[in-house]
Amino acid sequence: QFQGYIRICAIVVVAELLADWIKHSFITKFNILKAKVYNEYSLLLAGDFTGIGHEGVNLDHSHAVVKRIGFAQLPLVCVCFRFLREAGKYAMTNQSLDSFSFGSRVCLIAALWGVMLGLKIAL
Repeated sequence: QFQGYIRICAIVVVAELLADWIKHSFITKFNILKAKVYNEYSLLLAGDFTGIGHEGVNLDHSHAVVKRIGFAQLPLVCVCFRFLREAGKYAMTNQSLDSFSFGSRVCLIAALWGVMLGLKIAL
């Protein structure tokens, strides 16, 4: 079962890489862009993330990157909440919270902490 999960994840990652490669090939070809643009853009994003060039602005560094690339966080948060709601329904139909072992409770708390961290970064 775990090997099947890993195989599906690998297929999705390879498909995403292929789709991005084709997409960026079309973008660079039809907009007549040189390949060195990606190096310059990665340096610009790295500067946004580290705060270089934004010394006088009171802005979280991750928000500078979000503003630069125009990433919409709200759909991602909605998908996250929907996933957690469905996972919670599944967990509660199979067993009650009292029957969780100590390790399971620690894992649950760690997962909730990770979700909250992700929300902090996304928003």
